[in-house]
Amino acid sequence: MSRSVTARIKPVSSARIDSGIVSVAGVRPQNEDRVDLYQGSNELIGLLADGMGGGDIGATMSDQAVRVARESLRDSPHDEPRLRLERAFRLANQALCNLMQVSSRYRESGSTLIGMLLQTGPSGAIAHIGKLGDSRAYVLTAHGGLRQIGRDHTHGEEWRSAGEGVQAPGAEELTYALGSELQIEQVPDFYHAVPLQEGDTLLLCSDGLSSFVSEDELVALVTRSSAQQAAERLVRRALRNGSDDNVSAIVIRYRPRSPAARPWIVPTALIGLALLLLITGAFMFWGDAVFGQGGGAPVNPVAPVATITSDALPVVSPESFPPTVTFAPTSTRVATATPSSTHTATPTSTQRTTPGVRPTRVPQPPPSATLSQPLPVVPPPTGAPPPPTEVPPPSPTGVPPSPTEVPPPPPPKEAPPMPPTGVPPSPTGVPPPSPTGVPPSPTEVPPLTPTETP
Repeated sequence: MSRSVTARIKPVSSARIDSGIVSVAGVRPQNEDRVDLYQGSNELIGLLADGMGGGDIGATMSDQAVRVARESLRDSPHDEPRLRLERAFRLANQALCNLMQVSSRYRESGSTLIGMLLQTGPSGAIAHIGKLGDSRAYVLTAHGGLRQIGRDHTHGEEWRSAGEGVQAPGAEELTYALGSELQIEQVPDFYHAVPLQEGDTLLLCSDGLSSFVSEDELVALVTRSSAQQAAERLVRRALRNGSDDNVSAIVIRYRPRSPAARPWIVPTALIGLALLLLITGAFMFWGDAVFGQGGGAPVNPVAPVATITSDALPVVSPESFPPTVTFAPTSTRVATATPSSTHTATPTSTQRTTPGVRPTRVPQPPPSATLSQPLPVVPPPTGAPPPPTEVPPPSPTGVPPSPTEVPPPPPPKEAPPMPPTGVPPSPTGVPPPSPTGVPPSPTEVPPLTPTETP
């Protein structure tokens, strides 16, 4: 594949613009297309011309049209875009008409022309486009939509607009082109202002590409490619599809603004951080007031103290405690052991000598209620009653005090259950006094048999 391009062709890229440019002769011996990109102070200038006349004649016409239009657009950067384009096209048309008058070999020639002024600003980008002939301009949106800008200046397009057939002979003949007597201001569909959004792509191409690549192929080839790659792929596809003309393409993509180029991001981030800190501080110090707890009092920052509730305490049954021994004075001054587990404890080896009574062996209670140590009987001091709430100390002599010195205790309300000792309990809970003056033993101890003391 041969490739013939002008010396001024080079992609132009900036922070917001990505461009690609390709022009090839294709199957023809000479490339009659001319393309150009020029980066001005605040705009991008794009030009594409397709010369007519064959060979070097068509190449000369397209080259002259691009050169004159570029100089005109570059020298008037502050004028209105539409006026600049009209002036540039008018000067280019005048230059071609002068060539046709100077040399007869140019009399049957001419050129198409597309001129573009892409201006970017804080609010976006606008492409100002002027066109003559059948060279086309497309806009491919960031969402994949494709739209042709304006319509071709051909007989076939006029017939299509009038509802007539477009396959008639002469349908491809141009109705407007450079190198003819015309008034640029009166040309229909000459000027178009196209706003571009971030991610949109602008395509300028000659009829050697648009006549052999469908719109679906245009979208597929331009999407997910850089501008230069898209231009090269479009040209190769046109030649693969059988294009017999020169093929040229200019692809310009309006890139999204980078985060570094957005000055409002940093202030916005700082404001958001400040709001976050304020909300966090309010929640820490006035959380109770916000949520209706504590009547609006500030939250105490002191760490909470662990508390133990009654539900967390272990439950201890009475059977788990050891027997508790209590002493209660009786008329015989015999200490009785009353365990908390309803069992009556009896001293294992407690014996006392009573005149007229023979000592007998006391039956042992069950092992569960037997105390490990005997409980001696302690008499209170002579002439003094024992304290009402304290147990009298044991007597070192083992002799009980006189029954007349200490009043008997009140009978218990309820007799504790008897262990299985085989001795029936007293019907009243307290045994009656013995006729001999010696009271019987507690309920769990059998009564002593009176004997004579030698």
